[in-house]
Amino acid sequence: MRLDTNVSASGAWCAGGRVVSLDFDGLHVNSIRKGLPGEGGQVPVDGAEIVLFPGRLPVPAPQLARVAAHARTLAAVAYEDISANGDNPVTAHAHWGVFQRFPVVTRTMTAVWRMMAARSFDDLADELEIGFVHPRTIGEHVTLSLIIGDAHGLLDAVATQALRGSLIDTTLVRDLHDPASSVARRVADEPDIWFQPLIAGFERDPGRGFRRC
Repeated sequence: MRLDTNVSASGAWCAGGRVVSLDFDGLHVNSIRKGLPGEGGQVPVDGAEIVLFPGRLPVPAPQLARVAAHARTLAAVAYEDISANGDNPVTAHAHWGVFQRFPVVTRTMTAVWRMMAARSFDDLADELEIGFVHPRTIGEHVTLSLIIGDAHGLLDAVATQALRGSLIDTTLVRDLHDPASSVARRVADEPDIWFQPLIAGFERDPGRGFRRC
């Protein structure tokens, strides 16, 4: 997104990073310097900068509907993984439909953790259906990368770029898939960080429930 006319900016720190409010040509957006939730209340300093879309994604509704439907299919497969395998670690000796595609450090997570991860597919499907998509946690960046990675034939090139290039923190996702990276090691030590909002006040409703219990 180009910010080249009539721009003014102001900034403030929040628990999830530095939020810079930008106003240009009467349009207000938030550019957020985000990172992992700080340890000991410290503000992260090594996050990537993203821009939250001020309005609906520039993707045709039929394409969004197809991708949302695929996200719900992945959610169903993830719940089937949990039903079939429970707390068992992800291995090549058992059938897994989704969780074998998650970062290596997540392969020994509990069934409860996996249910929360499965729910993120439905959360993002809800947003894809209406065109306002905001991945809020490191887990949702991974989830959205899986959804969009499967979207060949569902999206045209422009729509794919709008979703992947503007919404997914590709550096974060790459690092999570590297077991030696600091972020992957932190997930291994603190599994719940997968679901913590990257931006203070931007969490989802904790009482929204699950597709299945």
